[in-house]
Amino acid sequence: MKDSKETPPVGRKYVEVPVKSALPIWTAVAVWLLAMLFFPLAKLSSILVTALVSLGLAWLVKLIVPKETKKIEVPFASGNETLDAMIAELDRASDAIKKARERLGEKRATAGGYMDGITGWISSIRGEIISDPEECKSIRRFVNYYLPTAVKISARFADTAEKKDGGENLRTALDAMEEALYRIEDAFRRQYDALFANDVLDITTDIEVLEQMLTRDNLK
Repeated sequence: MKDSKETPPVGRKYVEVPVKSALPIWTAVAVWLLAMLFFPLAKLSSILVTALVSLGLAWLVKLIVPKETKKIEVPFASGNETLDAMIAELDRASDAIKKARERLGEKRATAGGYMDGITGWISSIRGEIISDPEECKSIRRFVNYYLPTAVKISARFADTAEKKDGGENLRTALDAMEEALYRIEDAFRRQYDALFANDVLDITTDIEVLEQMLTRDNLK
């Protein structure tokens, strides 16, 4: 892998954004409804008083109600369209597999472990291609096939595991998908390892050159 002096952050980033509560609005609406039921609003003064009360209560409720926030992911943006698109694919697949894993819960722990392993390798691969965007070319075929396959089998496994045990056919299907998840996790591990092939070649070449120089200079 190549080193980059301006490597973007590897981890996924999130920001907390406020969520507006509808309670102040409903409070204001309730004031108007009560006013129409119990007081005549034919006079301008009655309308003004109702408006002031509704606004005041809505403001008070807004102060009292605890502020809620939600996490929103900040899209990865490096300026490299190929890299950004691949990172988006990896992140979508990882999220889908994690959702399947959550649905699985404590059932079929072995398969759940394989799903955890797959998302872990996705994260590792993600970090490496950010460090060296040129690697996007070498994993395009891998991403095009193995990524959607991992998502599909994970989701199918979670769906099947949620069904009531119907007998041998259901168990056979689960066993087959569990084996597929094992093989997929191993494929992701191998793909991650393959990203370092150039590093090994570079280091080997450097060592060979060093050996030759040491021999030539009688320093060996």
